[in-house]
Amino acid sequence: MGVRAHLFSLLIVCLSTTCMAQGLVHTTASLSEARHALSTTTAGTKALFAGGIRSASDYFSDVVDIYDSQTGLWAAATLPQARYSMGATSIGETAIFAGGCTGELPNMEWLMSDRVDFYNTQTGQWSTASLSLARSGLGAATVGTKVMFAGGCIDHHNDSNVVDIYDTATEQWTTAALSQARSLPLTTTVGNKVIFAGGIINWWDDTPSNVVDIYDAVTGQWSTASLPNVRTSMSVTTVGNKVFLAGGRDANSTLCNIVDIYDAETDTWSSATLSQARYGLAGTSLGNLALFGGGHLRYAGHLSDVLDLYDATTNTWSTGESLSVARAYPVATTVGQQAIFAGGYTGSDWLPSNVVDIYTVPEPSMLTLIVAGAVGLLNRRRKL
Repeated sequence: MGVRAHLFSLLIVCLSTTCMAQGLVHTTASLSEARHALSTTTAGTKALFAGGIRSASDYFSDVVDIYDSQTGLWAAATLPQARYSMGATSIGETAIFAGGCTGELPNMEWLMSDRVDFYNTQTGQWSTASLSLARSGLGAATVGTKVMFAGGCIDHHNDSNVVDIYDTATEQWTTAALSQARSLPLTTTVGNKVIFAGGIINWWDDTPSNVVDIYDAVTGQWSTASLPNVRTSMSVTTVGNKVFLAGGRDANSTLCNIVDIYDAETDTWSSATLSQARYGLAGTSLGNLALFGGGHLRYAGHLSDVLDLYDATTNTWSTGESLSVARAYPVATTVGQQAIFAGGYTGSDWLPSNVVDIYTVPEPSMLTLIVAGAVGLLNRRRKL
């Protein structure tokens, strides 16, 4: 094989595996309203970014920004109740926002909500239901026909172990219980299992939990495990049969670069490391990639724009093109072939952000142009 043909072959392999991580197309957009502590989910072809905190003097948002991945257009809807720190998930074309923290003017007293808002992305219509217990900071996930909302903060001093379960097939609500009451459990679905990992035992003291509750939708049974490394303010996502719990800070407020990896098939744990220790980052998955972006580096406004990437095809870690603005506590979701990081706060004074970073897997036609350009470069170098 000639040198050029060999390099060309290597280029094709590179584009189809690890270098695809670096080849993600990065674009930006803006939310209609800057905010943090917002909630996100994807329903069908649409990504929704709902509620949140506007500012210290104008807390609660009722805005829902909606991005259509097929058209690339943005629209907006209005939450029936303004609030933040909701549990968000979806089933089919319906996005669901549950619980959260709301308030009443003029004093903006913090109140926990029991509201569950269902938004049909096809009709634009809302419907509502109620949780068995009002709370914020819930974990939310969907498995099969079941929508689950777990844990949460009851009154900023006490946490809940309640799991509200809505079965869309029967339209019935039931309840279950986590093995430990806590708020902000890291929640994801892997295969037929829902994982509720860690969280805060006492919201006010920010005490981390090491408990992992696992619900098996096939058997209807619950089991427990323990996080190998106890910390709060992590991020979670799933790729294939593996759950990734990244970053965070431990009970001594030490920042962590640890990634705990749970293999749902073998029921085993392993670990990896981020390129940068931080907490308050966001995670999502895109095909065989896990992406973790942003976060806090220290307490006084030292924020990260780093994007860490794990490629399950090659079992390798790398860093991709940075977020356009360094910020902490953005939210992340995936719709179609795009991973989206939105909102959060930036600066030392917790200014809410309206920035949206979108990472897109290139279309085959775009890859063809990249390959053609690379081959042209090889030809030019050969002539030199």
